[in-house]
Amino acid sequence: MFVNHFQKDLEIGHKAEIHVLQEIRAKYPAAVQIKVKFSGYDLWIPETSQGVEVKYDYASKRTGNFVFELEANHKPSGIMTSTAHWWVIYDGEKSYYIERDEMLKLLIMANINWKDFTNSYGEYRKVIFLPVSYTHLTLPTNREV
Repeated sequence: MFVNHFQKDLEIGHKAEIHVLQEIRAKYPAAVQIKVKFSGYDLWIPETSQGVEVKYDYASKRTGNFVFELEANHKPSGIMTSTAHWWVIYDGEKSYYIERDEMLKLLIMANINWKDFTNSYGEYRKVIFLPVSYTHLTLPTNREV
């Protein structure tokens, strides 16, 4: 069951990447999906030499919060280790584009304490919940990306 659930989550994430890739290709036709195991980013835009991290956060529509991972199993992860220039959060209907450095500023300015929890796979995570309404993430797809 664990493998099936993880595999399903992975497939959903890849579909979100394809959706965002299609949006980006409207402006940058050479953009590609990174199909190998690579933690730096999910998409590459050769025209701008920028990486894009895509996160699928379907629960944000229900909870009103985006979730940003800081640690996994007591090691830095997510936003703390990403080398992507852009992060895109896709909620299944809408894509939210933000530069990584701007997102880090938002997280600091929000002055929100992190939360520790164990996910459904039994893995420790440290995350920050940032209200969707607090952010300025609703940017047009072709703003600068």
